[in-house]
Amino acid sequence: MAGKHPNLSLVNGVWHFHLKIGGQRFQGSTRARDLLTAKRILEQKRRELLLDDCGITRKVPYLSELASEWMKVHKRIHGNRHLQSVDQHARIWLLPRLGTTRIDRIRVTDVLALRNAMLEQGKSIATVNNAHKVLKLLVGYAVKVAYHALKDF
Repeated sequence: MAGKHPNLSLVNGVWHFHLKIGGQRFQGSTRARDLLTAKRILEQKRRELLLDDCGITRKVPYLSELASEWMKVHKRIHGNRHLQSVDQHARIWLLPRLGTTRIDRIRVTDVLALRNAMLEQGKSIATVNNAHKVLKLLVGYAVKVAYHALKDF
């Protein structure tokens, strides 16, 4: 294996990256000992730096932050009934249980626990399914606007 690769160099068995974005140099260790992992980390770091350079910082939001953002973005697009339904389901059912959870940390078990809690409180299947649809709507919005976890390395 060669000790050189574009934007990567091997130093004492560990791959280091060096990038130039917008006239500014960035460098550091990938902490990877194999080239394939180092390339993956390099691309991830490049994407992170490009997003920051364009002024688009993408931290993964909590569900409560995402719901608030969705409401602001869509208040001029959707009708009052839809906005009111999303707001009520989020405020009454989703945010008390999942509002302080980052959206990339919401698991199937969390959603199933929410469904079971709603059913135990005597809520109809329609209400439970509507809350589930609102959760899907919010998470789908997060995917559309490209929120993603930028891994620390």
